[in-house]
Amino acid sequence: MNRSQIDHFLKLKWVQDGNPSFSSVHTLFSWIESLPSGSRWQLQEIKVEGYKTAKPMILLWRDSLEVAWHLFANPVFANHIDLDPKNVFVDYNKVEKEYSEFMTAEYAWECQAELPFGATLLGMIGASDKTVVTRGTGGLEMHPIFLTLANIHSEVRMKATSHAWLCAGFLPIPKFDCSHDLQTLLSSRVYYMCIDKIVASLKYCARYGHKITDPFGKGRLAYIPLVAWIADLPKQQLIACVSKNSSPISTASLKQFGDPFAHPSCHGDVTYQNICKLTNRVHPWNKIVKYQAEAKKLGLSGVHLPFRRDWAMSDPASFLVPEILHTCHKFFFDHVLTWCKELVGRKELHQCFKVLHKHIGYRHFHSGHGQVSITKQIFKKTRLCATQAQCHVE
Repeated sequence: MNRSQIDHFLKLKWVQDGNPSFSSVHTLFSWIESLPSGSRWQLQEIKVEGYKTAKPMILLWRDSLEVAWHLFANPVFANHIDLDPKNVFVDYNKVEKEYSEFMTAEYAWECQAELPFGATLLGMIGASDKTVVTRGTGGLEMHPIFLTLANIHSEVRMKATSHAWLCAGFLPIPKFDCSHDLQTLLSSRVYYMCIDKIVASLKYCARYGHKITDPFGKGRLAYIPLVAWIADLPKQQLIACVSKNSSPISTASLKQFGDPFAHPSCHGDVTYQNICKLTNRVHPWNKIVKYQAEAKKLGLSGVHLPFRRDWAMSDPASFLVPEILHTCHKFFFDHVLTWCKELVGRKELHQCFKVLHKHIGYRHFHSGHGQVSITKQIFKKTRLCATQAQCHVE
C-alpha cells in the first residue's frame, strides 16, 4: 500500500471506531522514523598497496559492539537469556551435571573468573561463509559475517523468526592480478583486515569492558570474548592461521590425522608467537613470496596479523567448534555410507532401503539408496532421514 492508500484506510469508519493513536499516514511514519534505527551501515574501500584488483574492494560493515548491544538490550529475549554462569545438576547428590546452554559450560565459568566482580560475560558467536547468489544476478558472490550472543538460549537463537543472528558485514571477494598461491594469501589477508575492522570495538570491550543496557533496562559492565566461530574446515584453518595440511585446533599435521590418540591443543598464543618470529626474520610484504614459503615450512598460512591476536579470552582451540553440516551429515555421506556399501554390498543396501516400512517413523526411499546418492541437491531433511534409515538398517 502506498501512502495515499494507507491514509484512506485510516479514515474508514471501522478503523476510526477503534480509536487508533494515529489518524494519518504522516503521524504513523513520523513515529516509525523516531524508533531506534540500530547500528548504521558504513562503506569503506580496502586497498592493498602494490597489488591491483579487477574491481575496487568495498567493505560494507557496521559496528559489532552496536550489534551486540542491540541483541542484548532487546526485550524480546528477556526471558530467554542467561546473565550469569550456572551449574545444572540432574541428581539430588549434585554429581551428574547437565551441559546445554553456553552458560552451563565450564568455559563460561573460566571466562567469568577472569572478569571483575559484578561484571557480565557476553559470549560472542560468529559465522561466515562465501555464498554464490545465482538467481537473476549472474556470477555475483557475497561473503556475509553474522554475529549473535551465546547467552541467548539456543532454542530461541536458532529460530529464524527470532532474528537473533544479525549481519555485521559483507566482505569483498578480491580478484588479484597475480599467481594462484599469491591470490590465496592476499585474499586471506584482506579477510583479516576486514574482520579486524568489524570487531575492533568488541576486542576493546573484551579487554576493558563496556557499560551497556540489559533486556530489563539495567546497566551492566559487559565483557565480550569470542566463544565460538561457525565455519567449515578451510575457513577454520584460515582463522587459525595454519596451512591446509594442519589441524586448526591441535598440533596434528596431515600424516598424524589417523592417530588413535588426541594431540595437544594448538593455542592461539603459540601460533602467534611463531608468526611474530617469522615476521622478525622475513618482511611479510616486501618479501611476500619468501614469507609465504617460510610460513608453509612452519605449518602457517602466511597471514601475519590474525584478528584474534588482541581479543582477550579468545583462543582458536576453544572457539573453533564443529558444525553439524560438515561434522555430522557430510561425514556420514562421505565416509559412513561408503563403508556400509563396501561391507554390506550396494545391492543389499539398496534393497534394505526399498523395503523399509512406511509406518515406522522413517522416510520411505522408494528408489533405494540411489535416491540419496544420485540426487544433485540433497536437503538437510533428506540427509537426516537417510542417516536415521541407515541406523535402522544396521
